[in-house]
Amino acid sequence: MQITLASASPRRKDLLDKIGLSYKVLPTEIDEAYFDDENPQKYIERMSKEKVRAVSKFIKSGLIIGADTIVTVDNRILGKPKNIEDAKEMLNLLSDREHVVMTSVTLLDVVHSKELTAFEETKVVFYQLSSSKIENYLKTNEFYDKSGAYGIQGFGTLLIKEIHGTYDNVVGLPLGLLCKMLKSFNINII
Repeated sequence: MQITLASASPRRKDLLDKIGLSYKVLPTEIDEAYFDDENPQKYIERMSKEKVRAVSKFIKSGLIIGADTIVTVDNRILGKPKNIEDAKEMLNLLSDREHVVMTSVTLLDVVHSKELTAFEETKVVFYQLSSSKIENYLKTNEFYDKSGAYGIQGFGTLLIKEIHGTYDNVVGLPLGLLCKMLKSFNINII
């Protein structure tokens, strides 16, 4: 079965490559605005579903994988920073405290219109970050295009005191969850 990743994320591609999955990439543009009455989990579930449904307009058969990852603190969604000041504010907010990284994954079998959505969360605790440490991290430019203004797979790992849950989830695609979901479509990785 042809598999399509509905994402341009290099991190998600790296994770899929890590488990040897054969796929093609077809990113999609969707409106990522939050609804006022939406909690973080409902928001990312809607986003992952909208991604696969948007890509399904261009695919006649096969399986589509869509995912959305966000960082939340105190039930507040920290999206991708708009600029360096926004990133600095997010990192100050995350300093010396726990936050939650949430990912929703949706799989859609286009031919059979079978859709499956699942959700995973990982708790991450940051060290106390001095203003100089935040400034030095921002100089790496790693915060661009990253929810919560950091990437665990790069210099951002130096900001993290501990994680409780799946590392791959923090990167952007929980592989254990994905493999479990793929079994529902008769695709076994191991």
